[in-house]
Amino acid sequence: MYNLELLAQAKQILSAYKKIYWVIGGACSGKSTLCRMIAQKIDIPVYDMDEYIFGTYMPRYTEVRHPASKAWFSAENGLDWVLSLSGADFEVLNRAANAEYIDLFAQDVRQYSVQDWLLVDGGISYPAILAQAFPVGQIACLYLPPHESRQIWETAVERQPMREMILDLPEGDKKWQTFLGHDKHIAEQCWHESKAENIPLFVRDGRRSTEQLVQKILGYFGLR
Repeated sequence: MYNLELLAQAKQILSAYKKIYWVIGGACSGKSTLCRMIAQKIDIPVYDMDEYIFGTYMPRYTEVRHPASKAWFSAENGLDWVLSLSGADFEVLNRAANAEYIDLFAQDVRQYSVQDWLLVDGGISYPAILAQAFPVGQIACLYLPPHESRQIWETAVERQPMREMILDLPEGDKKWQTFLGHDKHIAEQCWHESKAENIPLFVRDGRRSTEQLVQKILGYFGLR
């Protein structure tokens, strides 16, 4: 389903980096907002995985080493292609791609000293895959209940461009519902896999302010 050899090679590299911290979670869970706040508080650089996955990683995907990502991002319309997959095929593709992203991240990390601080923002949908290559004690998972994530996708102004892109696709209404279904599934996987891997879950449920969540994550990482 995904390349275990890539994860083993990444683990050899990443195990030496004790000052890298990774915040994961589903879409709309607030990863980027919290990472920016943490970076400002403790003066730590942020490595935005989405910027790399959809940016500088693109020309580095190869058919041999990164076949899932290469197929996805080489499609004439990658968004239409991925939303045309069955749920099972999307799961296989996304898990394989997650391992490939970790491989490229591990290659990039070599530019840093093992003494350097780094905060990684998102990019990974499956905590169990990340836990095979990266120390669990340096991972935190944000969780937003799927019904709240759906509401954000449906109503938030900043999410409107993605919604419009999907609705403009052939059978756009159907693909929008597929997208929301994938989003819900990923959030649920983050919850269950984090529990299984003993990765702490920080729930965004309206009972805690963003500042309180930041302080809890800083405390967990021992950065306060």
